[in-house]
Amino acid sequence: MKSGITAMVFAACACTSFAPTNRATGGALQENGGGTRADSLCVVAAGVLANVAVTIGHSGDTLVSGTQYRVAHPMVSPPYAGATDWFKKGEPILREGHLYFKYGPTRKLKVFELRSIGEYRGTPVFELNLPPAETIQGMLFVPVQPGCVFQLYSTGG
Repeated sequence: MKSGITAMVFAACACTSFAPTNRATGGALQENGGGTRADSLCVVAAGVLANVAVTIGHSGDTLVSGTQYRVAHPMVSPPYAGATDWFKKGEPILREGHLYFKYGPTRKLKVFELRSIGEYRGTPVFELNLPPAETIQGMLFVPVQPGCVFQLYSTGG
């Protein structure tokens, strides 16, 4: 059944496998005057996914309103599971009486592909943003790091 779940996830969204890097830019960079470039990056802010405007400075630093991106949106818990002990240990998520297990590699998603459905130990939890009749049961996504990098959790059934 797990391979069927993966097929459903990749059919329902524009998911891609993602190997974390120092910078998770998500689109074509626009050249600004003075050698800087503009872009936007996805973050979790107050439990909600949002794109924030960033610039890439002369030194290659990614900046949000003049502050280094990693300072403005650090990979801490909450909201990112990647900084939690339960995520690092591979513990399942218990939600509404069901156990969800980590499944597959992390994947980079777009802001509009997910909707918030609550939280687990302070970390926001999301599901695919599908019409109610098309909702896929048994799947959760938790944000692992800034840049809309998520881990799929599945009940396997």
